[in-house]
Amino acid sequence: MLFESDPVKTIAVAGAVGGATDNNGTKASVGSAIVNRLLETKVKVIVLVRASSASLPRVTELRTKGAQIALVDYSDPLSVESALQGVDIVVSALAGGGLGLQTVLADAGKAAGVKLFVPSEFGMDSTKLTQDSPMYKKREVQLYLDNIGLPYVKFFSGLFADWISLFLKVNTGQVEIVGSDDPLIDFTSIGDVASFVTHALTTIPISDLAGQTFRLSGSRTSLIKLIPYIEKKQSSAGPKLRVVRVSVDDSLSRFKAKGDFLSLVKAKWAMGDGLLGTDEQVGESRKAFSGWDPVSVETFI
Repeated sequence: MLFESDPVKTIAVAGAVGGATDNNGTKASVGSAIVNRLLETKVKVIVLVRASSASLPRVTELRTKGAQIALVDYSDPLSVESALQGVDIVVSALAGGGLGLQTVLADAGKAAGVKLFVPSEFGMDSTKLTQDSPMYKKREVQLYLDNIGLPYVKFFSGLFADWISLFLKVNTGQVEIVGSDDPLIDFTSIGDVASFVTHALTTIPISDLAGQTFRLSGSRTSLIKLIPYIEKKQSSAGPKLRVVRVSVDDSLSRFKAKGDFLSLVKAKWAMGDGLLGTDEQVGESRKAFSGWDPVSVETFI
């Protein structure tokens, strides 16, 4: 239920078109999964969609489920501002090249009277990013929100547990681990991120959410500890799983030479950036949703 002292009536989501449409949201994009969860609440849900995507089956599905579809043109800020009239919270799940469009979304939200902005985080702690990182745009958006005075809340969730087999390239018969140590990494499934975000936005007053950082960890483990689960899934008649060690320097060099983003991520993990915070910080975030029961990363292997 919503707090009567600070009721949220309308939430708009950008970046919700895409991903699979699995009923439990675990195979969906984080944006579509959040919309699915929000549609289970009493809030009005507006999905911002570009005209070029208006005819996609996913848009029709969301409309059928009860979402209001608002066509926007990010090159026309007034169209975005118009779509955000009467909106309490804007959730951005824009990704890739769309990360930079968040400043347009933020300006429009500010002009429309939006009370809270949720930038597209849903990954590693972006406050640690340096300017040479391909994801530094996330940090720039935070600084921009500070500059224009639009309150915001961050949700860090580590690597999506749903993607673990893809990241480890399990089907190749070998697992590459960067570095000589066995650092811990935080994983959270897309469905669990969506359920936590929805719970927080619809049960915690906006005034309490503003300025907060939630560190969501469905599982905290290491790649080496996942090896037995991978081996268990393999056919006994198949070749034995090989574990290949690569140095941090070699992984970074591969990223610089080939633009292999996964090599950068693995190098960052080896340097300890796979952790979202201390056990205490993660535990404190969990207090916001006592009934949160995330699935383990091993489930997706």
